Amino acid sequence: MNKLFKLTLYFLALFALTIFTGCPDPKPPTPQTTYAVTVSSAGMGASGGGNYAAGTNVSINAGMPPAGQQFKNWTTASAGVSFTNANNASTTFVMPSNSVIDSYSTSSYPGSSVSGGIAGYVWDGAITRSYSSGNITSSSTSGGIAGSSEGYDSITACAAINATINAGDDAGRIAGYIYYPESSEISNNFALTGMAAGSIAGFNAGDIQSHGINKTDAALKTQSTYSSDLGWKFGTSDASPWRMASGVYPFLYWE
Repeated sequence: MNKLFKLTLYFLALFALTIFTGCPDPKPPTPQTTYAVTVSSAGMGASGGGNYAAGTNVSINAGMPPAGQQFKNWTTASAGVSFTNANNASTTFVMPSNSVIDSYSTSSYPGSSVSGGIAGYVWDGAITRSYSSGNITSSSTSGGIAGSSEGYDSITACAAINATINAGDDAGRIAGYIYYPESSEISNNFALTGMAAGSIAGFNAGDIQSHGINKTDAALKTQSTYSSDLGWKFGTSDASPWRMASGVYPFLYWE
């Protein structure tokens, strides 16, 4: 009997570096925003992953299924995605322009410019109900969630669980640099107690906007920390996408 398997697709916003000098406008020009597409497939030769700007027509292919299995369909928890044919192993969709909601990253980032656990640059965007647990390093600016907040941004209900954050210039447990602190909503975020604060230039635990509220590792492995304090939804659907197991950080329901 052939087994069926689902293919999943999920996004992480990435922000490309724009270098500017002598700009007369107090608000610098908008960096180009791209969104990362990850194709999660058991098929050999699966393709389509990469970084795409909003409006791009993206082609994805599930590859050759493992022995004894056959392709079933594509699924995604990301809003605004409509597959041309979700039941075809090779299909397309138009890249949406989404805020980053209900996402996480465990990867470490050794960057040479602006680096963040979820996004490098954020420009008039929003990151919510997300966390990062990798080590972040940059010769410029680093943050556990965002490297640099460049516009009127919202970063809320997030958790920086990074062991270390290193930067040559500005660094923060939540955001390395905040261009408009008075006009941005960067609040109600948690950060790992004992994060290597010595690696953060000018670290001040009282700076809640840049560095978040301290939480122990045990608390960050407890569901109520997220559900009661940050409003994360736990369940088995796109509307309640988070799950939790004993002794680990949250993960998404389809994993």
